[in-house]
Amino acid sequence: MTSVEAEQSRLDHIRSFETGCEVKDGFFSMEEFDFLRAQMKASYEDKGTLHYRNREAYSSQSDIMSMPRGQVQKEVIAFLKDKLKDELPGTFEIDFTFHKNYHPYSLHTDAGYGEEGVLLKQGIIPLEFYPEDKQVYTVIMHQRHYLSSGFHPKSIQLVTPQKDLSPINRVYEYKGEVDMPNIEFLKYWEDTPMKRSIMKGFTVHTPFLWKKRSMAIWDRSMIHCSSDFKVAGAEYKIGLMWIARGL
Repeated sequence: MTSVEAEQSRLDHIRSFETGCEVKDGFFSMEEFDFLRAQMKASYEDKGTLHYRNREAYSSQSDIMSMPRGQVQKEVIAFLKDKLKDELPGTFEIDFTFHKNYHPYSLHTDAGYGEEGVLLKQGIIPLEFYPEDKQVYTVIMHQRHYLSSGFHPKSIQLVTPQKDLSPINRVYEYKGEVDMPNIEFLKYWEDTPMKRSIMKGFTVHTPFLWKKRSMAIWDRSMIHCSSDFKVAGAEYKIGLMWIARGL
Protein backbone atom coordinates (compact mmCIF):
# COMPACT_ATOMS: atom_id res chain seq x y z
CA MET A 1 0.00 0.00 0.00
CA THR A 2 1.41 3.41 -0.97
CA SER A 3 1.46 6.34 1.46
CA VAL A 4 -1.41 7.99 -0.43
CA GLU A 5 -3.44 4.79 -0.30
CA ALA A 6 -2.71 4.47 3.43
CA GLU A 7 -3.89 8.05 3.99
CA GLN A 8 -7.06 7.40 2.04
CA SER A 9 -7.75 4.19 3.95
CA ARG A 10 -7.40 5.95 7.31
CA LEU A 11 -9.61 8.82 6.17
CA ASP A 12 -12.26 6.37 4.98
CA HIS A 13 -12.18 4.72 8.40
CA ILE A 14 -12.52 8.07 10.19
CA ARG A 15 -15.40 9.07 7.92
CA SER A 16 -17.31 5.91 8.78
CA PHE A 17 -17.87 7.45 12.25
CA GLU A 18 -18.89 10.92 11.05
CA THR A 19 -22.45 12.15 11.43
CA GLY A 20 -22.23 15.94 11.05
CA CYS A 21 -23.24 18.53 13.63
CA GLU A 22 -26.01 18.72 16.20
CA VAL A 23 -27.20 21.49 18.53
CA LYS A 24 -28.52 20.35 21.90
CA ASP A 25 -30.47 23.08 23.67
CA GLY A 26 -31.24 22.37 27.32
CA PHE A 27 -28.82 19.42 27.33
CA PHE A 28 -27.63 20.23 30.86
CA SER A 29 -29.74 20.70 33.96
CA MET A 30 -29.26 23.93 35.88
CA GLU A 31 -27.39 21.97 38.55
CA GLU A 32 -25.02 20.52 35.95
CA PHE A 33 -24.53 23.93 34.36
CA ASP A 34 -23.68 25.47 37.75
CA PHE A 35 -21.23 22.62 38.41
CA LEU A 36 -19.35 23.35 35.18
CA ARG A 37 -19.28 27.09 35.89
CA ALA A 38 -17.89 26.46 39.39
CA GLN A 39 -15.19 24.20 37.95
CA MET A 40 -14.35 26.85 35.36
CA LYS A 41 -13.93 29.54 38.01
CA ALA A 42 -11.75 27.24 40.14
CA SER A 43 -9.56 26.46 37.14
CA TYR A 44 -9.01 30.14 36.30
CA GLU A 45 -8.04 30.80 39.91
CA ASP A 46 -5.20 28.27 39.46
CA LYS A 47 -2.65 30.50 37.70
CA GLY A 48 -0.56 27.50 36.70
CA THR A 49 -3.26 26.42 34.25
CA LEU A 50 -3.38 29.68 32.28
CA HIS A 51 -2.13 30.20 28.73
CA TYR A 52 -2.41 33.45 26.79
CA ARG A 53 -3.21 33.53 23.06
CA ASN A 54 -1.40 36.10 20.88
CA ARG A 55 -0.59 38.16 23.95
CA GLU A 56 1.68 40.56 22.06
CA ALA A 57 -0.75 40.95 19.15
CA TYR A 58 -3.48 42.67 21.13
CA SER A 59 -3.31 46.07 22.73
CA SER A 60 -6.42 45.21 24.71
CA GLN A 61 -7.14 42.16 26.87
CA SER A 62 -5.63 38.88 25.68
CA ASP A 63 -7.55 35.66 25.28
CA ILE A 64 -6.94 33.28 28.19
CA MET A 65 -7.13 29.50 27.99
CA SER A 66 -7.17 27.39 31.16
CA MET A 67 -5.92 23.81 30.91
CA PRO A 68 -7.25 22.32 34.17
CA ARG A 69 -5.27 19.95 36.33
CA GLY A 70 -5.74 18.00 39.53
CA GLN A 71 -9.19 17.59 41.01
CA VAL A 72 -10.88 19.96 38.57
CA GLN A 73 -9.58 17.99 35.61
CA LYS A 74 -10.61 14.63 37.13
CA GLU A 75 -14.11 15.74 38.11
CA VAL A 76 -14.93 17.42 34.79
CA ILE A 77 -13.62 14.52 32.69
CA ALA A 78 -15.65 12.04 34.76
CA PHE A 79 -18.74 14.24 34.36
CA LEU A 80 -18.29 14.63 30.59
CA LYS A 81 -17.64 10.94 29.98
CA ASP A 82 -20.84 10.04 31.80
CA LYS A 83 -22.90 12.81 30.19
CA LEU A 84 -21.66 12.02 26.68
CA LYS A 85 -21.77 8.23 26.83
CA ASP A 86 -24.94 8.14 24.71
CA GLU A 87 -23.55 10.70 22.23
CA LEU A 88 -20.27 8.97 21.37
CA PRO A 89 -19.81 5.42 20.08
CA GLY A 90 -17.87 2.74 21.91
CA THR A 91 -14.98 3.48 24.27
CA PHE A 92 -13.46 6.94 24.09
CA GLU A 93 -11.06 9.35 25.75
CA ILE A 94 -11.91 12.98 26.26
CA ASP A 95 -9.90 16.14 26.90
CA PHE A 96 -11.12 19.66 27.55
CA THR A 97 -10.05 23.24 28.08
CA PHE A 98 -11.74 26.45 29.15
CA HIS A 99 -11.51 29.40 26.77
CA LYS A 100 -12.06 33.03 27.72
CA ASN A 101 -12.11 35.00 24.49
CA TYR A 102 -12.08 38.72 23.92
CA HIS A 103 -11.37 38.16 20.22
CA PRO A 104 -13.06 35.75 17.80
CA TYR A 105 -11.29 32.64 16.54
CA SER A 106 -10.95 32.48 12.76
CA LEU A 107 -11.47 29.38 10.59
CA HIS A 108 -9.68 26.29 11.93
CA THR A 109 -9.94 22.60 12.71
CA ASP A 110 -9.06 20.61 15.83
CA ALA A 111 -8.95 17.39 13.83
CA GLY A 112 -5.80 15.68 15.13
CA TYR A 113 -5.23 13.20 12.28
CA GLY A 114 -1.94 12.00 13.79
CA GLU A 115 -3.52 10.85 17.05
CA GLU A 116 -3.89 7.19 17.86
CA GLY A 117 -7.41 5.79 17.71
CA VAL A 118 -10.35 7.22 15.81
CA LEU A 119 -11.14 10.92 15.57
CA LEU A 120 -14.65 11.30 16.90
CA LYS A 121 -16.38 14.48 17.99
CA GLN A 122 -15.78 17.78 19.66
CA GLY A 123 -18.12 20.18 21.34
CA ILE A 124 -18.51 23.61 22.86
CA ILE A 125 -20.44 24.28 26.07
CA PRO A 126 -21.20 27.99 26.61
CA LEU A 127 -20.61 28.98 30.23
CA GLU A 128 -20.63 32.77 30.19
CA PHE A 129 -20.86 35.71 27.80
CA TYR A 130 -21.38 39.38 28.49
CA PRO A 131 -23.72 41.14 28.00
CA GLU A 132 -26.12 38.20 27.93
CA ASP A 133 -28.55 39.88 25.55
CA LYS A 134 -25.98 39.88 22.71
CA GLN A 135 -25.78 37.16 20.10
CA VAL A 136 -22.69 34.94 20.15
CA TYR A 137 -22.25 32.11 17.64
CA THR A 138 -19.89 29.27 16.93
CA VAL A 139 -20.24 28.68 13.20
CA ILE A 140 -19.56 25.18 11.84
CA MET A 141 -18.87 24.88 8.11
CA HIS A 142 -19.67 22.21 5.54
CA GLN A 143 -15.99 22.08 4.63
CA ARG A 144 -13.75 19.46 6.26
CA HIS A 145 -10.04 19.01 6.88
CA TYR A 146 -8.31 16.21 8.75
CA LEU A 147 -5.28 18.01 10.14
CA SER A 148 -5.41 20.58 12.94
CA SER A 149 -4.98 23.73 10.87
CA GLY A 150 -5.91 27.36 10.49
CA PHE A 151 -7.24 28.73 7.20
CA HIS A 152 -6.55 32.12 5.66
CA PRO A 153 -6.42 33.40 2.07
CA LYS A 154 -2.77 32.32 1.58
CA SER A 155 -3.09 28.92 3.26
CA ILE A 156 -1.45 26.23 1.13
CA GLN A 157 -4.61 24.12 1.41
CA LEU A 158 -6.61 26.94 -0.21
CA VAL A 159 -4.27 28.31 -2.91
CA THR A 160 -3.12 24.92 -4.25
CA PRO A 161 -5.61 23.09 -6.51
CA GLN A 162 -7.29 20.43 -4.40
CA LYS A 163 -6.54 17.70 -6.94
CA ASP A 164 -2.80 18.38 -6.50
CA LEU A 165 -2.92 17.86 -2.73
CA SER A 166 -2.64 14.52 -0.96
CA PRO A 167 -5.87 13.25 0.65
CA ILE A 168 -4.80 14.41 4.11
CA ASN A 169 -4.06 17.98 2.94
CA ARG A 170 -7.29 18.59 1.03
CA VAL A 171 -10.14 20.81 2.16
CA TYR A 172 -13.17 18.74 1.27
CA GLU A 173 -16.19 20.53 -0.29
CA TYR A 174 -14.11 23.72 -0.64
CA LYS A 175 -15.76 26.09 -3.16
CA GLY A 176 -12.64 27.98 -4.26
CA GLU A 177 -13.28 31.54 -5.39
CA VAL A 178 -17.02 31.43 -4.71
CA ASP A 179 -18.16 34.21 -2.35
CA MET A 180 -20.22 33.30 0.68
CA PRO A 181 -23.83 34.45 0.18
CA ASN A 182 -24.62 37.79 1.84
CA ILE A 183 -27.53 36.33 3.79
CA GLU A 184 -25.06 34.10 5.64
CA PHE A 185 -22.02 36.36 5.77
CA LEU A 186 -23.65 39.51 7.12
CA LYS A 187 -25.41 37.66 9.96
CA TYR A 188 -22.17 36.50 11.59
CA TRP A 189 -19.21 38.64 10.48
CA GLU A 190 -18.12 42.22 10.04
CA ASP A 191 -18.24 43.29 6.40
CA THR A 192 -14.57 43.97 5.63
CA PRO A 193 -12.50 43.01 2.55
CA MET A 194 -10.24 40.80 4.69
CA LYS A 195 -13.13 38.92 6.28
CA ARG A 196 -14.79 38.50 2.86
CA SER A 197 -11.53 37.05 1.55
CA ILE A 198 -11.19 34.65 4.49
CA MET A 199 -14.72 33.30 4.07
CA LYS A 200 -14.51 32.87 0.30
CA GLY A 201 -15.12 29.24 -0.66
CA PHE A 202 -16.76 28.30 2.67
CA THR A 203 -20.43 27.62 3.40
CA VAL A 204 -22.29 27.54 6.72
CA HIS A 205 -23.46 24.14 7.94
CA THR A 206 -24.67 24.97 11.46
CA PRO A 207 -24.70 28.32 13.30
CA PHE A 208 -24.73 27.54 17.02
CA LEU A 209 -26.25 30.38 19.06
CA TRP A 210 -24.76 30.39 22.55
CA LYS A 211 -27.30 29.73 25.32
CA LYS A 212 -27.05 28.59 28.90
CA ARG A 213 -27.32 24.80 29.38
CA SER A 214 -26.76 24.14 25.65
CA MET A 215 -24.04 22.39 23.66
CA ALA A 216 -23.03 21.93 20.03
CA ILE A 217 -21.35 18.69 19.00
CA TRP A 218 -19.71 18.08 15.61
CA ASP A 219 -17.21 15.91 13.75
CA ARG A 220 -13.64 16.96 14.48
CA SER A 221 -12.91 17.32 10.76
CA MET A 222 -15.46 20.12 10.36
CA ILE A 223 -13.93 23.58 9.94
CA HIS A 224 -15.40 26.15 12.32
CA CYS A 225 -14.91 29.64 13.75
CA SER A 226 -16.44 32.31 15.97
CA SER A 227 -18.85 34.95 14.88
CA ASP A 228 -17.65 38.55 15.22
CA PHE A 229 -19.18 38.79 18.68
CA LYS A 230 -17.34 42.04 19.46
CA VAL A 231 -19.14 43.72 16.55
CA ALA A 232 -22.42 42.30 17.91
CA GLY A 233 -21.74 44.07 21.21
CA ALA A 234 -20.45 41.18 23.36
CA GLU A 235 -17.32 41.98 25.37
CA TYR A 236 -16.15 38.42 25.98
CA LYS A 237 -17.25 34.80 26.10
CA ILE A 238 -16.19 31.75 28.12
CA GLY A 239 -16.77 28.21 26.96
CA LEU A 240 -15.70 24.66 27.66
CA MET A 241 -14.26 23.02 24.55
CA TRP A 242 -13.95 19.23 24.59
CA ILE A 243 -12.52 16.81 22.05
CA ALA A 244 -12.94 13.03 21.96
CA ARG A 245 -11.19 10.14 20.24
CA GLY A 246 -12.25 6.54 20.05
CA LEU A 247 -10.04 3.80 21.46
